[in-house]
Amino acid sequence: MNDRQHSQCPDCVPYEEKYPGIRSCISCGLARTVGWTQPSDAQDYLISDEAREQLRIRYFNRLFRKYLRTVPPGRALDVGCARGEFVRVLARQGWTAYGIDAYRGFPADNQRFFRASLTSFATAERYDLLTMIHTFEHIADPIGALEQVKTLLQPGGALLIVVPNFGGIWSRQLGQRWDMLNPAHHILHYTVTGLRNVLHRSGFLIKATHTYSGYYAPSPWQTMLAERKFYERGFGAYQPFRSLIFRVNTWLKPILTRLVDWRNDGAEIHMVSTFGAQDTK
Repeated sequence: MNDRQHSQCPDCVPYEEKYPGIRSCISCGLARTVGWTQPSDAQDYLISDEAREQLRIRYFNRLFRKYLRTVPPGRALDVGCARGEFVRVLARQGWTAYGIDAYRGFPADNQRFFRASLTSFATAERYDLLTMIHTFEHIADPIGALEQVKTLLQPGGALLIVVPNFGGIWSRQLGQRWDMLNPAHHILHYTVTGLRNVLHRSGFLIKATHTYSGYYAPSPWQTMLAERKFYERGFGAYQPFRSLIFRVNTWLKPILTRLVDWRNDGAEIHMVSTFGAQDTK
């Protein structure tokens, strides 16, 4: 275990060995990588592929429409902003938006984008919105990070966290083969309950909790069939039958993913929280 990690869940004990090198809290399901993880300043998430970048922009536009469309523009800080796609989405909608990223190759301009981690970012500014989109799972001390968030938010400011859903259907079906598990980079692996507990412990009030599976998650039905090696034997190995299944799956996937997300069982967790407002979910 490296010095950036802790030996137990921020909220619960005991832990059990979920996978080699990953321990899971028996109570809330939150898990922690106990082996080596690559330092955040060495993790390069700068996307150079144009098709993937366009996919990310559509994804960030969707995040804005779902959670921020009716929120009056203010000052925003995106922590772990990578190429700054979400900062630009916010700016186009009238927000005064900034981004920080710890990656040592991040092209900071020290005007809108700063090379810094959450703990090293020094500013007297306060923000109406702070976002951590696939960033919070990289942080070893979530309670300490949320204390830092409090110093950056205006009273009543909102925090949007997006993390992989360790308790979701894809995690359960794929186990260690789940591509969003990524223990080389992810220190903590959140369930809906685990993330909610961490936020509550830090004094945040939950305004909304959802899961989302439309970004890059495959159909849960296809995942189940593949994991059970359906396509390697019997009718599943017969090419015309396989083609029929894939065509049916194309039609069913939007319905199935919506059902999974309705149950908060999807690929990633979206949680909106704030100070001084009624806890709704």
